[in-house]
Amino acid sequence: MFFCFFLFTIVSCRAGRQSELSEGAKSVWALDKAIKADLLKNSDSKRDFKELLPAYRQKLKPLLTGNWEKKCNADCLEMLFGDIDNVSFYSYGQAADPELPDLMRTIFRHLKAAQLASKEQGRKVRQALIKFRRFDEAREFSFAEQVEGEEIPPLKIVSPLPSSRRVIEYAADGRSLSVQSRPLGKTAVLMVASPTCHFSNAALAEIELDPELRRVLVPRLVIITPPSGVIEAAAFTDWNRLHPQFRQAQAFGDQDWPEVMNWGTPAFYFIAEGKIKAYTEGWGPAALNEIKNNLRKIGASGSR
Repeated sequence: MFFCFFLFTIVSCRAGRQSELSEGAKSVWALDKAIKADLLKNSDSKRDFKELLPAYRQKLKPLLTGNWEKKCNADCLEMLFGDIDNVSFYSYGQAADPELPDLMRTIFRHLKAAQLASKEQGRKVRQALIKFRRFDEAREFSFAEQVEGEEIPPLKIVSPLPSSRRVIEYAADGRSLSVQSRPLGKTAVLMVASPTCHFSNAALAEIELDPELRRVLVPRLVIITPPSGVIEAAAFTDWNRLHPQFRQAQAFGDQDWPEVMNWGTPAFYFIAEGKIKAYTEGWGPAALNEIKNNLRKIGASGSR
């Protein structure tokens, strides 16, 4: 099986000799070492790393108050920025982490004042704000700091706002976003995909070429993409134009889709009465038959 996996790139930051660091900086150094070691150890499983996030949050807390100039020199701030970015990346916008984009933005401004901020760090602040669904702030930050990236469409507010199974929908022309709900039926297939993933496209192409499989999946298949800090209006609108019966929308956050074990694509969760009965990850020669077998496990028969 082959699949697309969005692994965070570990970037080494500049760092002085540990003996020269303040006590606060030594704490950052230790946290940085632990996070990078666990990232390398669990590079094949975001689920494993995600389970470590509560421990990292606890370690970060005493480091995230003010007085940066007393606690941490510029090298230490760069390292801390990278560690918060790692935690933010793997949190996927969980409600437990609303402070992370603010912390990244604060540290970025300290680095900028020291003339050490990079364009890449600015891009990561923008992505964190988008992923935590703070679109207006992301737009303002991009303008103020001249951060390059695809234009952030306005978010149209629908009332009442959905409270569960939330997704971000792109308008047909890609010029606006809205928060919608994608409920799952009693028997459902949840597909995690990406419009830019070759294997996601290959999977749907084979499904659409199989008349019986298509008939069974049209009323059942819900396709979501990983919560992301990247705006990809053209990719989403192209997919939805080409596959009107199998539209994609971006998951609003981790908390809306507890079934998802990791956000590698493609992945299929076969659900009956609210419980996962089977799971298929990746795409290869045997995947189509595996999907058909898994549909039988949820009693799929073409009616919802």
